[in-house]
Amino acid sequence: MLRPQELKRQKLELLNGNIWRIGNPERGTLKVGDIVHKGEEIANLEAMKMENAIVAPFDAHIVEICVKLNDFVVEKQLLFVLEKI
Repeated sequence: MLRPQELKRQKLELLNGNIWRIGNPERGTLKVGDIVHKGEEIANLEAMKMENAIVAPFDAHIVEICVKLNDFVVEKQLLFVLEKI
């Protein structure tokens, strides 16, 4: 859930699978405080032997990364908290 002071923030959630990468091949690993741009891959999720890119829905900075590499995640689980810039 978003806290009231985070009205401009967005949570990203997807489907069941393993977190394969946090970041992207061109940029490397992302961390809290990094700026991401709309459409930029911020993570990669492996589900049913397919890699699924998770992309930033808007220009934002990363407020929180709620998962670690190789974590198994389920549908509706919070992965990132982004604040729109």
